[in-house]
Amino acid sequence: MRLTFEGIDTVASIFVNGICIAKSSNMFASLSVPVHSLLISNNILEVKFESPTLYAKNQSDLYLNKFGYKIPPVVAPPAQHGRDHPNFIRKEQCSFSWDWGPSVPTIGIWQPAYLEMSDTVFLDKIKVSTFLQNGTWTLIYEIIVESFVKQQIHILYQFLNSEWNEVHDVVEGVQLIKLSPIVVKDESVNKWWPTGYGGQYLYTAIVDVYDSSLSVPAIHKEVKFGFRTVELVEEPIENSEGLSFYFKINGQPIFLKGANWIPADSFQEDVTDYRLEELMTSAKMANINALRVWGGGIYEKDKFYQLADEQGILIWQDLMFAVALYPVNEEFLQSVSQEISYQTRRLHHHPSIIAWSGNNENEAAIAQSWWDEVKTNRERLTTDYGKLYADTIKPIIESEDKTRPYFLSSPSNGNENVAEKYIAKNPQDERFGDVHFYDYKKDCWDPDTFPKPRFASEYGYQSYPSFQLLEEVSWKMKDQLYWNSSLMFHRQHHANGNMEIEAFVRQHFELPRSSKNTTLYLSMMVYLSQIVQSLCIKYESEHYRRLQDTLIDGKGHTMGALYWQLNDIWPGPSWSSLEYNGQWKILHYDVEKFFAPTSLSAYRNKDSIVVNIVRDHISNEKKLLCNISFHDWKEFGILWNKTWLLDLSSNQHSIEIFQKSITELQLPESSYMTAQLMDFETGDVVSSTELFLSNFSGDTLKNPNIKWRIDRTQRKENGVDFDVILSLDAPSAFVWLDTPNRGRFRENGILINTPTRRISFLSYHEKSNNQKVDFMENVTVKSLYNVWH
Repeated sequence: MRLTFEGIDTVASIFVNGICIAKSSNMFASLSVPVHSLLISNNILEVKFESPTLYAKNQSDLYLNKFGYKIPPVVAPPAQHGRDHPNFIRKEQCSFSWDWGPSVPTIGIWQPAYLEMSDTVFLDKIKVSTFLQNGTWTLIYEIIVESFVKQQIHILYQFLNSEWNEVHDVVEGVQLIKLSPIVVKDESVNKWWPTGYGGQYLYTAIVDVYDSSLSVPAIHKEVKFGFRTVELVEEPIENSEGLSFYFKINGQPIFLKGANWIPADSFQEDVTDYRLEELMTSAKMANINALRVWGGGIYEKDKFYQLADEQGILIWQDLMFAVALYPVNEEFLQSVSQEISYQTRRLHHHPSIIAWSGNNENEAAIAQSWWDEVKTNRERLTTDYGKLYADTIKPIIESEDKTRPYFLSSPSNGNENVAEKYIAKNPQDERFGDVHFYDYKKDCWDPDTFPKPRFASEYGYQSYPSFQLLEEVSWKMKDQLYWNSSLMFHRQHHANGNMEIEAFVRQHFELPRSSKNTTLYLSMMVYLSQIVQSLCIKYESEHYRRLQDTLIDGKGHTMGALYWQLNDIWPGPSWSSLEYNGQWKILHYDVEKFFAPTSLSAYRNKDSIVVNIVRDHISNEKKLLCNISFHDWKEFGILWNKTWLLDLSSNQHSIEIFQKSITELQLPESSYMTAQLMDFETGDVVSSTELFLSNFSGDTLKNPNIKWRIDRTQRKENGVDFDVILSLDAPSAFVWLDTPNRGRFRENGILINTPTRRISFLSYHEKSNNQKVDFMENVTVKSLYNVWH
């Protein structure tokens, strides 16, 4: 009989009938203990927890006393209102605070706990590996078992309609058993592909373990897996000094379009399967094909990876080390070793996971001397870094998983940093590996602001959550609903965040004219912050997609764009495209457009307007029409217009299809461009975009006098659609429809330059028959004009 805890958060002692049977100090490692000799007729199980913050401080003090040096960061940044020394406890690092989340150092049993019985052996995990060579797959099952006695076991394992039997001797303890390979012809199975490239075919690996009598199976276990290969390609590029950095799935180069994932809540018990499904579905609906599970959070729940497998979302999996250096004493390294072994074995069978990354930004922290302790003790801390990620973690991952690449850090120079002893002089070198890019001072409307990397794994801009959400969390402090109130500063954990948002808005938009100490100013700054965030991430993401086939001074050939960040951990200012409650910000509506398989990308290059078509797949199957028009904000109509059939015979992913001088066009000062891509046969819009040629102020726009009505309701399989009919007197920018109803609009935060527009609302939940009336009463509509009038 065995007592198992799959996750204890974090420092605890476990007692059975008053006897301490185990201690926990790692949130990310499982714990199993034999208890058969301790059980009586009535049993008492106790788990006694220690304060994680006191434990972390004590461990830091002990380390300093024993080894004589500090491990940074020593103090949490003041703006984050956080706790110190999260790097001294193997726990969700952001629970001590981050620049987008609160300090909530939780304690408790956060993963399943159960009592198991077996007469033979305990079967913990099934690892499944697939290797393709010369048209034949080699399928390998490996099982992790624990036995309390030396014995012989019989193993039956199955794939499709075939089964195999093996007999193995096991000794006392935990051991890995590699079963005989299964040979599968490539044509007899369907490959697993990321979304947009093929189906997400999953197969079942089944294992039964019998005792020597071959009676009823002692243990039955099965896992889902997929046939797919992963390759991280780092090879020389012609006319460049650097190396490529991109992923091939099943031999197909894939441009990773996606975002970074953080924990969905400070309290994991509140993250239900439905909530995860809603977030992952929103990602896929926005044409996201990849997520990076960021290293300051958690190894996600099984449901998360199951959803990624089913929806074809690629997972870049960080190990849980972030923006800190870590101790390397024997006890810490032993705990980390157990954690990495457990997590790689737990997650190994998921085809969605394509890479392991050792940490988030820790190499850059040493290379760029983020803390004073690095400046004074660089050699020792550099040695410690290699001891943890290269000497300890790397051999474990390479032993446990031969199907995926492992690199030590993000950002990094990939394989190039091995020659530099794992700490590159410049981990942000655009010619190698991946980069993180944040710059809140330069103009994001200028594409020269952005780097030209091989892979952009982090970039972003901050915005406020919806005003409705701010109202909900301030229900006892309504007098604090203004821009620079103590409540807003409590929620704003990014140093100088409000000042940066205002400065960024001011680059191209007039600030609201109302007083800062009013609710109106706050509500309009919420709206403006989301507009600016959306535009900046749009322009940056499109920039990276345009560089797929392009080298500029040896830089470019960009093959990934993962913006920061997809989701929120609480309602507060952050870089997310989805609200804490799952609702879409303006950005997420735009993500759906700029990550579309085929999309238009428009930008200014000094005096010229340039439009590119960017596509995931090089194909001539469809004939496409392109229309480009220029307009004045003061009235409906067209100043200049061109429609033509595109020639897509090029083998490039990004093709320039239009370039014209603004001077030549002789446009009025307040004008803008729209572009549409249409299917030649059906007339359906494949992609649309716009480019603003002037800044916005209260004098730029004419009053659109927007009116709306609900046209009809229609029940569908996945909810209820409302058609909202808008009527306008003038062109209107960033028209935003809002409602407390759970769901999303088909489009939102949009430019409307026609007298009417029909927009559908998709409800996430079925509601009563009076929902049409409720929706009409609750819906609000605003546009940029309302910021100043």
